[in-house]
Amino acid sequence: MPGLDSFAHNLPRVDLTRDLTGSVETTASSPQTSASDPFSDLPIEVLQYIYDCLPADSIRPFMLASRPAYKVTKSSYFWKQRLGIDMPYLWEIHEVSVGRSDDIDWHEVYVRMSFQSYPGGWDRLRWLDHKRRSP
Repeated sequence: MPGLDSFAHNLPRVDLTRDLTGSVETTASSPQTSASDPFSDLPIEVLQYIYDCLPADSIRPFMLASRPAYKVTKSSYFWKQRLGIDMPYLWEIHEVSVGRSDDIDWHEVYVRMSFQSYPGGWDRLRWLDHKRRSP
């Protein structure tokens, strides 16, 4: 993967000004709230195990199905684990991060690497960068 070594040595840092716990408003793209949410009584460890068994394309639907399931994904640790599950071939990133894992934004790493892992990578999204710069 082109640029992996450079990326691995310059991993994105957590923005400490950003609220990682964040309040979640109920919208079409946020988790559903319900008194009958079957996941609300489960311990976080069980929800994490459920995520560990899900394929990558099922993460978002599960996040949106339940507020407790969504809250599990707010942890940077969650995304570090998902990186290892979904992209085990990126072992170099885990090696480079040893000892400085706390300040790495693993969600950002996961998102960037998932785009890079598919044919076309960032080339598919170049128009977005151009669109952002255009007035």
